Amino acid sequence: MTIDGDYNGLPYPFFIEWKEADADRLKDFQNKGITEHPAGPVTLESAVFEVSNPEAAATHWHTLFNLERSGESALSVGDKTFIFTKGRGNRLTELRFRTANEKLHGKLTVGNGTYVFMKDS
Repeated sequence: MTIDGDYNGLPYPFFIEWKEADADRLKDFQNKGITEHPAGPVTLESAVFEVSNPEAAATHWHTLFNLERSGESALSVGDKTFIFTKGRGNRLTELRFRTANEKLHGKLTVGNGTYVFMKDS
């Protein structure tokens, strides 16, 4: 699902709505012979958006997309979280991942984006 436009300069997200649960899709991939990445499983935990007014942005997206609140300036999308932080960017600034692979742990910045790989709990 895509919605054109933005909220105070922050572009609206797009959502992919699969016809089946993630676990079922993963099992289907495995049955088709698609193997695991050599680095092992990496899961997205949260997306961080820099905005001028975090609480207002979270409230707007909560209302518009019917997303569950998980704090004053955070929203839940299933087991993933959208976190809104104060800043001037009005954009997605960081993606946070979980992985058991210690070689991946750390932070990587590419252009204006930061990718954080944290220990899987």
